[in-house]
Amino acid sequence: MSKNEIVKMFKACEMEIDEEEAEDLMNEIDADGGGELEQDEFIEFLKREDERIEFSEDECLRMF
Repeated sequence: MSKNEIVKMFKACEMEIDEEEAEDLMNEIDADGGGELEQDEFIEFLKREDERIEFSEDECLRMF
C-alpha cells in the first residue's frame, strides 16, 4: 500500500489526512523501510492504532 493509497483509505473512512501526515505515518509503520506498507505492517497498524474499533483479520485484509 502506497502513501497515496493510505490517503484514499482514510478518505473512504471519512477521516482526513494530508500528504505530510500520510508520509509521517508511512515512516512510522513501514517496518522494512520499503516505501510501501506490506500486508502484515498494515494489519499491525490497524490493530494498535485504533483501540476503539476492533478489526477482524478479514476486515483488515479487505481494506488492504
